Amino acid sequence: MEPFENPERIPIRLLHHDGHSADAIVISGDDPYRLLLEFRGESYYETAEDTFEAFGKIRDRLELIGYRPICYGACLNYYPSPMSRDMGGGVKLYRFTLGERTKANELFFIFDTEPGLAPVTFAEQNAFYVRWLDSIGV
Repeated sequence: MEPFENPERIPIRLLHHDGHSADAIVISGDDPYRLLLEFRGESYYETAEDTFEAFGKIRDRLELIGYRPICYGACLNYYPSPMSRDMGGGVKLYRFTLGERTKANELFFIFDTEPGLAPVTFAEQNAFYVRWLDSIGV
């Protein structure tokens, strides 16, 4: 694995299906969009077309061992717009409500968190986004 240029180390919490949580670190790199998640001596490395997709691949791997990240990027109704993905690498997300358009001033950083977030699988998040698109007639 090539070293990251100008790496950013972002602390993140992971929630296990049995209710306990653990600390992890996400290390992000520049183009191509690469992410590395370090957790309990293991490294989960992925590349993709954007940060959101790379994070989704890591989330799928964590799901196999019962963990989900506790952040906006892993919650049901947070998702990057196509423009956010194309122009910003998928690190800024919108909050989606069925039947409502998004608000331009409501952007959330993918790895930020707040109390009460309930992480879901990457597949569930993708399916909700499709449902939201249908709900607004797109």
